[in-house]
Amino acid sequence: FGPGEVRNHPFPAAGVYDYHCTIHTGMVGQVGVYPLVLEGPATRIRRGKTIALGVRAPDGAGEVTIEADYGSGFVPVAAATPVVPGPGHQGHDAPGELHAGVVATDTATYRAVFSGGTSNELRVEVTDAPDLSARVRRSRRGSVVTVSANPVTPGGRILLEVNLRERFGWWPVKRARLDKRGQASVLVRGYGGAQARAVLVGPDWASPLSETRAFRLRG
Repeated sequence: FGPGEVRNHPFPAAGVYDYHCTIHTGMVGQVGVYPLVLEGPATRIRRGKTIALGVRAPDGAGEVTIEADYGSGFVPVAAATPVVPGPGHQGHDAPGELHAGVVATDTATYRAVFSGGTSNELRVEVTDAPDLSARVRRSRRGSVVTVSANPVTPGGRILLEVNLRERFGWWPVKRARLDKRGQASVLVRGYGGAQARAVLVGPDWASPLSETRAFRLRG
């Protein structure tokens, strides 16, 4: 693949296929090929909220069931239907995509099942940590990010992370503590236009408990 080059490759059968870079030693990955593709949240979900799941299925798939494994095997928990998406289904907009909602009670692994086979497995972690949100405004000195926790969590530890290409992922650049209103503001310089997120962490300043959606710093 050259820079910016895109190629298509048809896979003859379901399975997990390895791939590697012929230039960079150790740069490897896998492509999972399934008759159904299950999509869902990439972040932790607060207990009691609804987990929005999307299923990409072939035409004429028929009945598609969502199953969950809470630690003792998969059991049916919902049916995927072509209803109009509700909150949380942003991105589940492929033509013919099916949708399902499951109330988050405990951490579980989910999969979609129909007569033609089984989807990939999707693990969703459930937490009792507060929901985090962030807003960004531009100042003369950089980006001011204000983080809010719901419910209010005074003293909570916040890491502001930036997605750095040279670091191959998220990298902490600022620390803060939530005040008595459950808010914290930080000034970020030098990362204009970069993707960022705020993460609520444990006493070790490392273990993630909750996080915001990714957002862009002003530049």
